[in-house]
Amino acid sequence: MPNSTPERRIFPGIALAACLAISCASFIRDISDIELPWKVVASSGNLRQVEFVVRPYFSVESVHLAGSFNNWALPNSDAADEKVYVMDYDARRDYWVCRVWLRAGAWEYIYMADGKFLFADIKNTVADSNGREISRMVVR
Repeated sequence: MPNSTPERRIFPGIALAACLAISCASFIRDISDIELPWKVVASSGNLRQVEFVVRPYFSVESVHLAGSFNNWALPNSDAADEKVYVMDYDARRDYWVCRVWLRAGAWEYIYMADGKFLFADIKNTVADSNGREISRMVVR
């Protein structure tokens, strides 16, 4: 007597996608409580103190901030004469934080985690002229 139950097949691609979604869930960080990845916290004349706030997608030991405001200077970069911005970990808020004085205008920036991984803000990502993901902001 033939089996009347239809044969169930799991397609390898679907199974792999399901496994990846489950295993990658630990790398996804909830940032819904961050309204903006940066905000102006003080002013002095035409300068603004901007607080950058980031929560990387993965656990990290250090985070640096670089952008058009410091000639993209990162640790061990060619722009050694520029200020390298080291972010501080705020355990209470579970964010990495850095305050920078900037003039009003448009700026681009990116983060570096653990001295090797570059990433843009998840809520503020654009592609630069070379197709790399960076973040862009306008300080007023």
